[in-house]
Amino acid sequence: MRSAIERLGDWEALCNWLEDRPYNASYNPNCRGAYLLTGFYSPHKTIRVDDPDAPPLLINGRAVARQKDIPNPNMEAEKETARNCRTIVLERRRLRLVFWSTGHGWRLHSDYREKLAAERAKLEQEGEQ
Repeated sequence: MRSAIERLGDWEALCNWLEDRPYNASYNPNCRGAYLLTGFYSPHKTIRVDDPDAPPLLINGRAVARQKDIPNPNMEAEKETARNCRTIVLERRRLRLVFWSTGHGWRLHSDYREKLAAERAKLEQEGEQ
C-alpha cells in the first residue's frame, strides 16, 4: 500500500488528467492514480479448480473437466487487497475530489484544488510533529 503522501500525488495526477478531459469527466481513466477509483473488494474464500477424481462431462461429444471448490490458498493476499480497497474508498469519500455522474463517469468537484491544498498542508503538519 502506498503512503498517504504518495497517494496524494496520485490524486493530483488523476485530478489533472480529468481536468484535461471534456466536462472534466471520464468513464475509464487511464492515468496515474486511476486505481483510486476502485470499489470495495470481497476476498474469495474458495476458488474453483478442475477435479481430477471426477469423470469428465460429455458436452456435444467433447470431454469437459468437472470442477470443485477448494479453500483459497491466497486468502491472506486477498484480505490485504480488500483492506487496501476499503482504505481507498474511505479516503475518496473523505476527500470528496471526484464523484460518479451517470452519463459522464467520474467527474471533478469544482473545489478540488482547495481540497488538495488543504490535504497537503494537513499531511505536512502531521509529518512535522
